[in-house]
Amino acid sequence: MPHYEKAPITEAIIDIQVTGGPSATRSPISKELIIKESGYSTVEDMVRFQGQITMGASMTTSAKQDPAGYRITSKDGKQIFQIREDGFTFSRLAPYQDWEIFSSEAKRLWGLYRSHAAECQVTRVGLRYINRLNIPGDCFELKDYLHTHPETSSEWPLRSYFMRLEIPQDDLQAVALITQGLLPPPNDHLTSILLDIDVFRQQECPTEEEGLWKLFEQFRVRKNYLFESCIADPTRRLIS
Repeated sequence: MPHYEKAPITEAIIDIQVTGGPSATRSPISKELIIKESGYSTVEDMVRFQGQITMGASMTTSAKQDPAGYRITSKDGKQIFQIREDGFTFSRLAPYQDWEIFSSEAKRLWGLYRSHAAECQVTRVGLRYINRLNIPGDCFELKDYLHTHPETSSEWPLRSYFMRLEIPQDDLQAVALITQGLLPPPNDHLTSILLDIDVFRQQECPTEEEGLWKLFEQFRVRKNYLFESCIADPTRRLIS
């Protein structure tokens, strides 16, 4: 994939879902230990909300919240990871650096997670990149900037749209979700378009570390291919 000086990535995400992860109620990890081991600065509790409606002579509702894990943030606020009973997520916010730095940090933090959940079983792995494409002006043809876009009548003014494509990636035993739509622009002179690419597998996930990170490398290559397939040359010039 070409190197883009103005890469439109707003968030890159590595997500690993598991069974048997660290529990907030069963042998919980202390916040102090998380900060010490990760080198990050803040730890916030995550909660899970559950509601119930009871029907009878009268209707009653009840709700409760249970501990779901921790959200840990780096000092500069650009890197965030989650420790949950059902999985691990690592996010890098803009400015994105490169794959080697991003994946190395994810791998380090995943090692921290596994040190507290050695017996967990991986059930889903995903790599997601969220992009914001800022196109000059508000009167242009989507097809000039994107190969993947909704087809509409030329007589219809387009104020908003949302499109989601689910594309099998059979060679990777995976699925790619491509989500596209309009976003609020940073100023009146731009039109902002969401291009969200999520490649994931939720069957026969690797059990050993080498296989897991090899799969993420394959997902990265596929994500790059999908991104390049979606955009047209005018978009490439905007982000070069």
